[in-house]
Parts: sequence; C-alpha cells; structure tokens
Amino acid sequence: GPFVKSTAGYRIVALINSTGQLYWFGKLSDQGSTVEAELVAFPTEERVAEVATAGHYMLALSEGGEVYSWGKNSGNTCELGYESSSAQSVPKLIENLAGKGIKQISAGIRHAVCSDCPLPERGVTSLAVPSSIPAEYSALKEVSCRALHARLLLLN
Repeated sequence: GPFVKSTAGYRIVALINSTGQLYWFGKLSDQGSTVEAELVAFPTEERVAEVATAGHYMLALSEGGEVYSWGKNSGNTCELGYESSSAQSVPKLIENLAGKGIKQISAGIRHAVCSDCPLPERGVTSLAVPSSIPAEYSALKEVSCRALHARLLLLN
C-alpha cells in the first residue's frame, strides 16, 4: 500500500505503509554499506504503528503497543533498551516495556522516550491564532497571523 508515515534520522529514513509494513533506507552504522529501501522483518506479524530514528538505531511501535529496537548499541550505553555491547541487526522486543501499552515513541542520539500517554486526536490542537508577531521576529512581520497559524498547525 501507499506510505502513510515517515521519519528521518541521522542517516536513516523510515516509512510505514498503509498495511503497517516498515521500510527503511540509509546507514545504521559508520561501517558497512548503505541500505537501499529494505522491508523490515519483525519477529511477529504485528503491524507497525510508529517509527522513530536517531543516530545509529531505530525504534518501532506495534499497533499492540509493543516497542522493538535495532541498530548500533554504542559502548553498552543501552540505547536499544537492553544491555548489549553489540549491534542488533533485526528488531528485538524491549522486554522491560512489554505489555505496558506504549502509545508514543521518540528517539534521540543517546536516549529514547516511550510513553503510555494517549495521542491527541488528529486535527485537535491547542495552538491559537496569534494576535501579533513579536518584534524580535522581524523576518516574519510580512507574514499574516493566519498564515503563521496555518504553518504551525502543519508542523504540529
């Protein structure tokens, strides 16, 4: 099916299609070759709901709320969610998060956040239309407040 979600990290791009399959391309380590559009094989048949990339690793969140990680584990720093000094080439379930009903994931260079807080409804936002552009943002003074609001919604 068509791609419905995407994310990009340091040297990684990941795409989820409408059937919950995850594809990626790029490089997960300093060594090795660049991968050209590869379907990620998961240990279970779960559909992927979200993906996060950063540095040299990736996280995937299944529709069932399980979190998987793979990539380089830099010097036993536990970026992948389990103690290991070696790289993980295929997605591995993060056992400490199993059954927790995770709903959101985010990845940073040497950290990740996995949250069980519900996602906001699509299209619902707390951003209001600004009434004026602050003086320190002089480059935006020619942009209408309505246009700025629309751009903030797009980025949110």
